[in-house]
Amino acid sequence: MLELPEVQDDFLQCQEKPFGLFCPCQTDAECSSGYCIQVPASMGGGKVCTMVCVEDCPEGWQCGLVPGSCPDCTFICIPSGDPPCEAVQETCNGKDDDCNGVADDGIGPVECISSNEHGTCKGTELCAGGTPVCDAPEPAEDLCNGKDDDCDGWVDEATCSDDNPCTDDVCNPAAGCQFPANELACEDGDPCTSGDKCSKGQCAGGLSVCPCMKDEDCPGLGFIGGCVGKLFCDTSAVPFGCKVDPAGANPCPAPSSQCAKVTCNVATGQCDEGNVPDLTPCDDQDACTAFDRCMDGACEK
Repeated sequence: MLELPEVQDDFLQCQEKPFGLFCPCQTDAECSSGYCIQVPASMGGGKVCTMVCVEDCPEGWQCGLVPGSCPDCTFICIPSGDPPCEAVQETCNGKDDDCNGVADDGIGPVECISSNEHGTCKGTELCAGGTPVCDAPEPAEDLCNGKDDDCDGWVDEATCSDDNPCTDDVCNPAAGCQFPANELACEDGDPCTSGDKCSKGQCAGGLSVCPCMKDEDCPGLGFIGGCVGKLFCDTSAVPFGCKVDPAGANPCPAPSSQCAKVTCNVATGQCDEGNVPDLTPCDDQDACTAFDRCMDGACEK
C-alpha cells in the first residue's frame, strides 16, 4: 500500500472534499490543491491528491513542473524519479495514456475492414493485449456453401458448373454443387450420327447416317460400270461414303479416237469419255497434211 508521510489529521482530511494531501482521488476537482496524480505500483498504485510546491516535498517525492502550465509554471509534488503523467487520449498500445491507472481502458469497438481481390468484409476492431485486432473475415471467392464469402451482400451467387451438357448445375447450400444427369439433346461430336441424346450423364450417339467411317468399312473391290478399283471411305463431306480409289483402279477401255480420253469417275465408278484439249497434236492419216490438231474431239488439218 501507499506509504504516506505523517500528516496531521490525515484521516479527517480524507473524509470530506476537497481532499487533502495524499488522499485517494479520481479527479483534480476532488483535491484541495487541484491536482490528482497517478502513483506507481511500488507506492501502492492508484491516484492521490498532491500539493503545489516550490522546492521541498515529503520524503520519496520531488517537486516537478506541471506539463503545459507555463508561462505561469506550476510545480507539484510527484513521486521521485517520475515526471508527472500528461494525460492524452487513450489508445490501444498497452499504456495508460489518460493517466487513470488503467491501460487501454474505455476504448470502444470501432468498425474495421478486410479487403483483397475478392471484395471487402466489415468487422469490429477490439483492443487485445495492447494490439488492435480486427475480426472482419477475409474475403474469398464465392462458393456454393450458404455463405456470403466475398461479402457483397449475396449468398451463393457463384455458378456451379462441371462443363457437361448432360448434367444440370445445381447449388445446394447444405451439400454444395451437385450435377444430376439429364436427358437433353446433345452433340456427341460425331458427324455421322443424328438425334444424339444425353443418357446417364454422357452424350449418346443417335442413328448413323454414314455408310462408312473408315476404309475398313469398305472391303474388297468396288465397281459400277467399267471402272473397277479398291474402295475407300470418303470423309470429305457428310454423309461419308465408299468410293473407288482412282489410284488403284483398273484401266478403263481405250478411247474411241485419238482426240478422246477416258477417265475413271470416282463418284459414279463409270469410265467417262471426253475430248482432249483443243490443239492437241493428232494425225488425220493424210500424207499431204501437216500440223494436224484436235478440235472439238476431231482431228483436223
